Amino acid sequence: MNHPTSITTYQALQRASQLLDTAAVLAAETGDASQKVCRALNQAVALLTDTSRSLVEDSLRDMESQR
Repeated sequence: MNHPTSITTYQALQRASQLLDTAAVLAAETGDASQKVCRALNQAVALLTDTSRSLVEDSLRDMESQR
């Protein structure tokens, strides 16, 4: 993440947190949704959590490389 346009570790972790908050809200809505909508919400939750995981893993690698 040393590229001049890359986000800072703090920003990446903050973004991951926001994505996980959104995933939690969407997951809570699956209980009241139709089967079709529930599938779409589950796909969105999976995408948000995968993106968050990538941001956290990149941040951890960046912090380790700065040691």
